[in-house]
Amino acid sequence: MTTFVRLSIFGLVAGGIYFVVASGLVLTYATTGVFNFAHGAFGMLAAFCYWELRFNLGWPAPLVLVLVIGVGAPLAGMMVEKVLVRRLHGAPLATTLVITVGLLAGLIGMAQHVWKPEARPFPGFFDPEGFHVLGVFVTWHRAITVLVAIAVAVGLRIVLYDTRWGHLHARGRGRP
Repeated sequence: MTTFVRLSIFGLVAGGIYFVVASGLVLTYATTGVFNFAHGAFGMLAAFCYWELRFNLGWPAPLVLVLVIGVGAPLAGMMVEKVLVRRLHGAPLATTLVITVGLLAGLIGMAQHVWKPEARPFPGFFDPEGFHVLGVFVTWHRAITVLVAIAVAVGLRIVLYDTRWGHLHARGRGRP
């Protein structure tokens, strides 16, 4: 029974991570009509920026999280949308795929230039503390991962189905 519970918890955590990643891809495609292959590269850049500010420069974690997730990521997304994605609206599928793959390659190249490929220490956000569920120890990191995935699902449901913006994009009348 313990093995079943442990593997179930692992599956929930892995599924939560996959859900958050996939929801970003689906949201981008559903609202702009462009499948952005560079989606993961922006996550990579956010992780590198977090590492740089938090561990290389020694800034406090809460400030860095706000700067990277609350400021940097939205600004990068708005910039790419205004400079690149709007111009791809109505373009052939092959064109949009080649451009987003090119953006992916460019972002990876930029990251390799700024942060040389090497191992970097990245301690966890929380001590290895947690709680027990049916005799299985669950870390706070895993619990928060599942809770964030649930919050993203609920938030996207509300935005896409219960707001004017969501209704416009669902009917194809919204501006990408």
